[in-house]
Amino acid sequence: MNNRVLKFRVWDKTIKQYRKDDVFMVDINGYLWFTEDYGDGEGQLRVDLAKKDIFTIQQFTGLKDKNGKEIYEGDIVSTEDHYEIEFHGGEVENRLGKIVYSDKNMAFIISFNLKSNKINEDNSLSYDTLSMSSIKIKGNIFENPEFLK
Repeated sequence: MNNRVLKFRVWDKTIKQYRKDDVFMVDINGYLWFTEDYGDGEGQLRVDLAKKDIFTIQQFTGLKDKNGKEIYEGDIVSTEDHYEIEFHGGEVENRLGKIVYSDKNMAFIISFNLKSNKINEDNSLSYDTLSMSSIKIKGNIFENPEFLK
C-alpha cells in the first residue's frame, strides 16, 4: 500500500501571506484551529470558517516540480513540454498554468486558462500526460497575481 502524504497550506487573506503554523486542523463543526504561541507555549486560536472567510486552504498534490519543490493547489507552473500542450487544444501562449482540482477527472490538473476560475477541460493537462521533469513552479495565485492577468 502506498502511503500518500496529505499536506495543506493556509493563505491568510487578512495579512496576505501563508500561515507559518506547523499545525492546524478543521474540526467537525467547521472551525479552523491554529497553534499559536502566546508566550506560555500552549496557546491555541480558533476561527469559525463559516463566519470568517479569511482563509484559503490548499492541498499538496503529492508531486514535486523539476527542482524538487512541492506542488500545491493554486501554484502557477510552467511547462517545457510542447507536444502535450498542442495535443490538448492548441499552443498555449506563455505555457503557464495553475494547479486546480478537477471534479470531472477526480485529480489535480494544470489549467492554462489563468484568467478564469472555471476549468476548461480542453485547455488543461493532467499530470499523467506530462513529464514532471518539464514542470517548474513560477509562483502562486496569491503572491503572484500578475500571472492571472
